[in-house]
Amino acid sequence: MCEREEPALYGKETIGLLRWETKRDGAYAKAYLEPLIKDGVEPYIANIRTTMLALTIDDLVMPITVNDADYDNAYVCSPYTHYVSYAKEELYLVPAGWQRALLGGVLTLLGKWLRAGRVNKVVCVNNWLLSTNLYHPLTAEQLARITAFLADLYPDHAILFRSVQDGTDGMLPKLLTDAGYKAIMSRQIYVYKPEQDGELPSKHRWILKRDQKLLSACPYTVRRNDEIGDEEVRRIAELYGQLYLAKYSLHNPQFTERFIHMALREHLLSIAVMTGGDKAEATKGGQQAADAVLGYFVRNGVMTTPLFGYDTNIPAEASLYRLLSAQLVADARQHGLILHQSSGAASFKRCRGARPHVEWNMVYDRHLPARRRQVWSGLQWISEKIGMPLMRRLKL
Repeated sequence: MCEREEPALYGKETIGLLRWETKRDGAYAKAYLEPLIKDGVEPYIANIRTTMLALTIDDLVMPITVNDADYDNAYVCSPYTHYVSYAKEELYLVPAGWQRALLGGVLTLLGKWLRAGRVNKVVCVNNWLLSTNLYHPLTAEQLARITAFLADLYPDHAILFRSVQDGTDGMLPKLLTDAGYKAIMSRQIYVYKPEQDGELPSKHRWILKRDQKLLSACPYTVRRNDEIGDEEVRRIAELYGQLYLAKYSLHNPQFTERFIHMALREHLLSIAVMTGGDKAEATKGGQQAADAVLGYFVRNGVMTTPLFGYDTNIPAEASLYRLLSAQLVADARQHGLILHQSSGAASFKRCRGARPHVEWNMVYDRHLPARRRQVWSGLQWISEKIGMPLMRRLKL
């Protein structure tokens, strides 16, 4: 049993006092968090302005981010961007033009209301500034202490836990609800568990088997962290940018070359590049330029992939998205991990055995004035009455 330690925060001036060696995954957390706390976040993620601190309690250490406004931040650090700016970009998924126009107007009004209610004045707990935050197990008693500590320290900020769902997080959604947190729908995510392969419909098993055959027979070579040269960092950033920024949204985290270099060399992400396609060009180091990249991290038996991209100029017949996805499934099987597949490409993931789960933003606002609480209650109502039915109807 771990030694009890009261909650504490460490910032730029005090981070050197943190005893990382006493914390779970302390070496990993130090390599990841210390540079972002000391140097600021923007040199590593270009579209995030925030104050990052390290929160410790008992044998746990996790990042928190503190914001007051910053309405242009990436969605991982801005409820406004998540529920308004990003949501507007997703309206193309709504088939009827009149519905798109109506929802666009609703989102504009919602945005004005959320700004007036200072929705971005938040402290986000365990915020690694990635599309998905993974959690170590937390007890009800630890959550109560964290909540009381932060509410006392930041009496004018809502307290937010992102990426909470029951597919991999166990009792966390219930524990947060019991602690007084409001559950506000975030998105629908997909979880693949290799140990459940035998329970899948035969067609799903056949598709997974076909993908693995494609991966084995493809012309690409997979190289991992220590086999990837520093000169390839720029190409990795380009591949991520082509897919997640140019094709999807500029509201996604804009990882800089500095972040990717740190993730590569410190093994903050397990990075794999695919090289050797028919039109591959050589890099300065003599390696063929990568056509695709993935990067995942693991926590508590779960893996998720915040770094994912490929050359979108290569014809679809090359099946790069499918190959990357097959590689993730292969890694999950090899290491006995649950694969958190995030959101999007719903039909692709469903027919490969991934199961849908609703992901929540859990918000504590009981210490805030009534007007501020009304904003979060209203957002909760909208997510339940409009967001959830729309998500189900569109099969996202």
